[in-house]
Amino acid sequence: EIPNQGQVLHTEQGWKGAAVGEAILISAPGAPVGRQFGVYRDMGKIEPLSYFGTSPGHLLADIAIVEIVASDAYGQRAVIRQAFAEVKTGDVLGQVQERTKVSPRPVQAGTATSKGSVVAFHFMRRLAGPGDIVYLNIGANQGLVPGDLLSVAEADEAAVRTSGEIMILRVAANTAAAVVTKRSAHEVHRGDVVGPPVL
Repeated sequence: EIPNQGQVLHTEQGWKGAAVGEAILISAPGAPVGRQFGVYRDMGKIEPLSYFGTSPGHLLADIAIVEIVASDAYGQRAVIRQAFAEVKTGDVLGQVQERTKVSPRPVQAGTATSKGSVVAFHFMRRLAGPGDIVYLNIGANQGLVPGDLLSVAEADEAAVRTSGEIMILRVAANTAAAVVTKRSAHEVHRGDVVGPPVL
């Protein structure tokens, strides 16, 4: 779901983007000084993997964490406390996502066996390599939990690319975010199949 608690109006300097420590003007009706928000960007609707398929939804990029430092008749002023990308006009405000440390779970701990696919990459990139974030069309309803290690391979079983590995970072009901691990020797493509780990 797209957050709707407010939005970024513009940067105080009038530049296209703002980074950590810089001030921005926001609209967050009723929010007091000291309140923190997560800043997000709607990257657009994810295209279905097949002609008759359905879209898993919109890709929402995690941009920054801001804190309101002043509020007066001219508006609300916030400072960027953490930034994962440049904050831009039109970015939306929502709850700050809880950040938890995720560790790989042992395979025998009941790793999900449901197969899914890679449907998108962070910031709608075209490929992903070790350390990059990918998004899947399976989630908690299919048994995934943070820390699960899964294989990722080309949909064509006759393909020459060897299997890679991803670790689940965050899950929703039917979607998940994962990081490509260093055990992956090849890039990950959209449409690659995700399944049980390669032992």
